[in-house]
Amino acid sequence: MKKIYTLILIVLISFNLKAQFADNWEKKYQFTPSPGYSNEARKIATDASGNVFVMADITSNIDSTGHPTPNTQYYVRLLKYNSSGSLLASNIVNVNNMTLSGGHDFTGSFAMELDASGNVFVAYTVYNTSTYHVGVTKFSNALVRVFATQ
Repeated sequence: MKKIYTLILIVLISFNLKAQFADNWEKKYQFTPSPGYSNEARKIATDASGNVFVMADITSNIDSTGHPTPNTQYYVRLLKYNSSGSLLASNIVNVNNMTLSGGHDFTGSFAMELDASGNVFVAYTVYNTSTYHVGVTKFSNALVRVFATQ
């Protein structure tokens, strides 16, 4: 009898815990509608106001100005959503050597941090003909580029 009460208690707790984790919103981001290109989320962070920042590696057949291109483009994109899930801003982090081909590692993001003022810092790898190096870009909370090192 004690086992039955324990089992019922576990089931009731499980239902209660599941209810506490209901989705508030869900957004899917696809930069290009063409098949065969990828968007890979690398990091997510929130600021003090509840805004959600997502850093993504993008491969696309669309260039940084939004025009179709025959060359595959590789770059990092930063997205800002409010706490309700509406996209507030989007910006390309770097466009250095975008037309290189052969893999996702030519330009790839690996770190994103927010400071106490809500500024966003993104670090990424850039391939420059024969070597890889690290670039860092600082954005304001509105995703306006403040500075970039490449």
